[in-house]
Amino acid sequence: MNNSIQPKIILALDDEQPSLDLVQAVFRRPTWKLICLQQEDQFHDMVAETQPDLILMDQNLARRTGIELCEELRRYDHETPVLFLSAEQESGREQAALQAGAQGYLRKPIAPCQLRQQVEKHLA
Repeated sequence: MNNSIQPKIILALDDEQPSLDLVQAVFRRPTWKLICLQQEDQFHDMVAETQPDLILMDQNLARRTGIELCEELRRYDHETPVLFLSAEQESGREQAALQAGAQGYLRKPIAPCQLRQQVEKHLA
């Protein structure tokens, strides 16, 4: 009998590699399986393929916004927690993200321990 606990799958979408590097450093433990994407055109296929336990995404992407992707996601997935991780400071963006179906809006720069804590809170 196998008593191992399945790792939680986190899908991270950000078009900037330094942000993905931070996420990779924070979620390096075997209790998580991290999948990183830099191109939003693969987002919906990757969600369907991997069925993540949580999605971390940037607000500003190369061709679309994270809010648009979150709204699309909520048409077929109402349960997977979505956390925005964004440097966007414009007022109203956080509220728009929450209205689109996100559970949280974290601002860059963020301390690694704070990022881990917020993710664990939404995976509990």
